[in-house]
This record gives sequence, structure tokens and C-alpha cells, in this order.
Amino acid sequence: MKRSWSAILRVACGLLVVAWAAFSLVGPLINGNFATGDLTGWNTLGSASVVGTQGNIVPTTGSFQAQIGSGNDSEVASVVPAFGFAKPGSVHRSARPARPAVSHSGNQSSSDPNFADVAEATLETTLNLPAGAIATALPNNFAPTFGSAIYQTFSATAGATLSFHWNFATNEEIPTQWDAALYSLQSGSNPAQVFELADTTQSSVLTVAGTGANPFAIMTGYKTATVVLPSTGAYTVGFISMQTGDNSVASATYIGNVQASGSSSPTPAPAAWSLGLLGLGFIAIYSGVRRLRRAM
Repeated sequence: MKRSWSAILRVACGLLVVAWAAFSLVGPLINGNFATGDLTGWNTLGSASVVGTQGNIVPTTGSFQAQIGSGNDSEVASVVPAFGFAKPGSVHRSARPARPAVSHSGNQSSSDPNFADVAEATLETTLNLPAGAIATALPNNFAPTFGSAIYQTFSATAGATLSFHWNFATNEEIPTQWDAALYSLQSGSNPAQVFELADTTQSSVLTVAGTGANPFAIMTGYKTATVVLPSTGAYTVGFISMQTGDNSVASATYIGNVQASGSSSPTPAPAAWSLGLLGLGFIAIYSGVRRLRRAM
């Protein structure tokens, strides 16, 4: 009798776990304009917050924007090994010595922000990027060190568009010093990809001087990016502020008005973590059924 009750309990627990995992679906993108005044719906790595207008950095919609900052004088960047694959026509990274860590004076002052960022490897691991992916996405003389990011998983249908407003601001000297803004995108359980938005070598892009309470000397000003999503399912989008070579002069990626059309309902596929729960649930059910058969 005890064996029967134990078996029944196993089957019941297994069914409960399966039901829980099956209903852990990925929903639509939320809080894309940060109207809540905080990062509700978003995950954070390093230093990120929701801010209002900062001098001439003005939210493109509503009253708020996300500020993803990098640059922390208390963290010393070590020499970063070269790895990854070179861009077409360039020297393979593994064949080049890493650019040594240096200290940039830039436009740094007593008012230069100090952001608590994280190591490049932490960004890549958490965002499910292949090792070295950030270095590969950057110009060949960039050696990424520390950065920060926000990211969110959402559902979308095939042909939907992901769009967002972005602004890269920095206190580095243009174009002789190095920082960058990037975004990452992952489809389902596939490895994520990362793409550069702007970097400090692009003097033709960083043309807007900071004024008023803007904590940065120069910026790109807000621009719009749009991506067509090829299939129905779950996606994870991330936004990154990246230091390279050192970690001493602040930069930030500002994000606003993140929208995903065609993402109004949960996808029929459970989140990646719930697939493991499904497996455990089925194991419990199988074990319980076997015990019941033996007890009968």
C-alpha cells in the first residue's frame, strides 16, 4: 500500500512539474519605453538605470530612457588576449598581439561618471554569445575589457520587426581612444549574435556636443535601428556599453522606444529553462507508473 501511495505521489508531482513548465511561456516585449521609470521586464549586467532628460540627451518617447554605462576607475583592465575571427580582408586576431591596457585621459574630469561594469567574458556568457564575439564585432584595434548590458526575452511572429532608438555618448577623445555601443540578438536556443551600433573611431558619427546636465562630452544623438525577425518564437535582445583597452573613461549607450511588432501573445514554446523541468516531470511520471505496476 505504501508503495502504491509513493507511486501515485510521484506521478502527481510529475504532472504538476510538466504543467508548470508547459505554461512558462515567453510573452511579448514589455516596458520598451521604460515608462515605469525603472527596468521592469529587463535583466541587468553591470551598471544600468532608467533616467530622465540629461542636458541635451532627451528621451525620444515619454519621460524616460535607459542609460547603460561603462567605465570604472577602480577596475584595472589587464592585457586582453586576442581571439575570434577577423573581418574579411583583415589579419586574423589570433595572429596579432593584443593591444596592451592603457590609461586614457580623454575628457575625464571630476564629474566623469563611474560605472560598476562587468568583465567581457561575463557579458558573453550571460547573453549566450560565443567567446570572442564582441571582439569580432569591433574594429580590429579594439580589445574589449569591461561593459554593462540590459536584456529581455520576448515572443514574436515571423516577419515581425524589432526597432529601437539608440544614442552612444562618451568622454573618450575622438577618434584616438576606444569604446563602443552594441546590441545582441538571440533566436530561440541558438547562440546569440552581436552587432556594433557605433564606436569612438567614427568621428563622422559622433558629432553632437554634450550640453547642460549631459554627463558626456560628445555623442551620436538618437538614431533608429530596425531588424526583421525571420521566424516565430522566442528572441532575446541585449544592449551593451563596452570599454576597450582600459576601463578609465566613461561611455554610455542610451536606449529608448524598444518595440517588437507581432509579439502580442505568448509563443507555444516554453522558455529554455522550462525544458529541463519538462524532462524531470516525465521522468517522475515514468518512475511512478513503474512503481504502480509493481504494486498491482
